Amino acid sequence: MPAGSDDEWIQRILSDNHEIELAEGQQEQAHIVAQRAGREMMPDPTVGVRYSNNLGGIRRVVGVTFSVPLGGPSRSAAHAAALGEASVASQTPVVTGCIRPREIIQTYVSLELV
Repeated sequence: MPAGSDDEWIQRILSDNHEIELAEGQQEQAHIVAQRAGREMMPDPTVGVRYSNNLGGIRRVVGVTFSVPLGGPSRSAAHAAALGEASVASQTPVVTGCIRPREIIQTYVSLELV
């Protein structure tokens, strides 16, 4: 095996591990999606003003609209699902970062012994 302890090799592998970078990116994305799903549960009221000019100016209409969408079980379920996905994604870098480099070193050492 080339010079360096197992810990040094693990640090080398972890510093240039694309799997970990991908997993961290997926983790960040899952947390952002979960935050957005949580915000979707809050009512998002809208206010609008309308103006209409009909019949060549003879008839003018002014209106005000107000709407408040209510969250239901669907939004709660979407938020729960997004939280679950974020939880799974948060475990991926740990698994990828801890198990994979040790497996690589063990495989390298076993091949070297053959």
